[in-house]
Amino acid sequence: MTKWIRWPGLVAFLVITGLLVAGTVLFSGPLIAKGVELAGTRIVGARVDVASARPGLFPLGLRLSGIEVTDPNEPMTNAIEIAGIRMKMDASALMLGKVDVREMAVEGIRMGTPRRVSGALPEKKKEEKKKMTVPSVMDRLPMPSMEIPDVSVILERASLGSLEEADRLERTLREEYERFEQRLRNLPDADDFAAYRTRIEDLRKGGGLAGVLAGARELREIKVDVDKDMLALRRARQEMEESVADLRRRIRSLKNMATNDVHELVSRYGISSEGLSNMTGLLLGPEWEAHLRKGLGLYRRVEPLLSRAREREKKPEPEKPMRREGTDIVFAESPLRPDFLIRRATLSLEIPAGSLKGSLRNATAQQPMVGSPMELDFKGDQLSGLESIGVQLVFDRVTPQVPADHFWLGGKGWQPGAMGSGDLTFLADRADFTLDLQNRSGVLKGRVELDFSGVSWEMADSGDSVRAAVASGLRGVDRIAVEADLTGTLEKPKLRISSSLDTVVREAVTRAAREATEALRIRLTEEVQAQTDERIRELERQLGGVAGLRQILDERLNLAGRLNI
Repeated sequence: MTKWIRWPGLVAFLVITGLLVAGTVLFSGPLIAKGVELAGTRIVGARVDVASARPGLFPLGLRLSGIEVTDPNEPMTNAIEIAGIRMKMDASALMLGKVDVREMAVEGIRMGTPRRVSGALPEKKKEEKKKMTVPSVMDRLPMPSMEIPDVSVILERASLGSLEEADRLERTLREEYERFEQRLRNLPDADDFAAYRTRIEDLRKGGGLAGVLAGARELREIKVDVDKDMLALRRARQEMEESVADLRRRIRSLKNMATNDVHELVSRYGISSEGLSNMTGLLLGPEWEAHLRKGLGLYRRVEPLLSRAREREKKPEPEKPMRREGTDIVFAESPLRPDFLIRRATLSLEIPAGSLKGSLRNATAQQPMVGSPMELDFKGDQLSGLESIGVQLVFDRVTPQVPADHFWLGGKGWQPGAMGSGDLTFLADRADFTLDLQNRSGVLKGRVELDFSGVSWEMADSGDSVRAAVASGLRGVDRIAVEADLTGTLEKPKLRISSSLDTVVREAVTRAAREATEALRIRLTEEVQAQTDERIRELERQLGGVAGLRQILDERLNLAGRLNI
């Protein structure tokens, strides 16, 4: 019965197969770890390290340990560090060249841990410099000014429209005076009219009929010439009068321009209700802005990975060369499977407050094949300084043309530390918060709500009246409700923060701000008007020089009129 078996061949087959299996188990781990490092580094843009990888055959799976993902913006910090990942994979999918993870457990996830060596890539340093020059969100928000600079400092920095117009008037007056002075040289003067008078007197002395007739003809010619000269003088005088009137009007308008300058300076350096309404931005803005930028930056790195399916669909299929003979039959895959899929995973996230348990479902870049969005959630209770917290993320690319992602964060019983700027800080015994953010086709729509209770304030006494009014108004505030709206796009997010604190502070400091601003207005008016009046006196003196040229024109016209032709 066993004659058909070739025992030497069977033994050789078993030995070779065993060696291959043993070799795969023993030596494929480093290759897998290296492949994960290279792929992760290319995706993240910073170094990804894997301490070890160990494949398993029965059941088919993989175990990774010591995974460190560098934060591209902080090379000496890990954005994520994972103690270990265990996964079980579908063998039939792997034979088709696809990765289908049926179950996965991710343990010991930590964020923001220090690195022993830098994880920066050489070519990424230039990009980091570019990012440092991008203006922050809060830089674009108007921040309230609690101090009024000295008037001399304000005027030194300011560019006053009235004084700039005075400079232009001074140049115009000088040019007009030179232009009319040159024109007077080309117009008939007293010598020309004296010559006319001499010729007229000589003609009137002539005798005889012929002499009288010749004299009459020459007198008519003289009269034509004198009329032309008078016409030229009158036109010059008319033009000069119009120029003097326009210059005088512009000089008179300097006072109104000085008044407008004062209004503009007061609105810029005075304490306005608009600035006071942004008190919440002063207190919370810098810290919130840092969290916002970091979160959006991480999302922008993940988002292209989720859109790969859509990009792949847009690319035209390469034309296949015509085969000369035979038939290539490709059997349809049933069911369709994505190239990479994690069906479900359990997660363990460690944060400074404690441990969070979470789950991950349908992680793939080809969601239309799965028919469900990728979902990620974490929950934690009874943490250090935090009663409970929940995080939910949904990356919905089931319809690639209309991507819609949703992020929700909620927490209760948070015990925040000191918050605010160096000038004004506050402490709170407890805070509850929610964050609801959506990104639909690149357009952001989000809202943040916080409820601080048991609030106390710390504000340095600088002797400033406005600061004293703020401190007095805040003294009775022990609860703050904060709201923030996030709009715009991923490239240009817009954050607007408001709270019940704004109204309280505005009412408390309105009178002090109004008095300080009015005092600034009076001092600026005195200084600006004094400078303007001095320039007006100088300009009127120069305008008098131009008017003096007009008197010369009048004298020449009088000489022409007295010729009595």
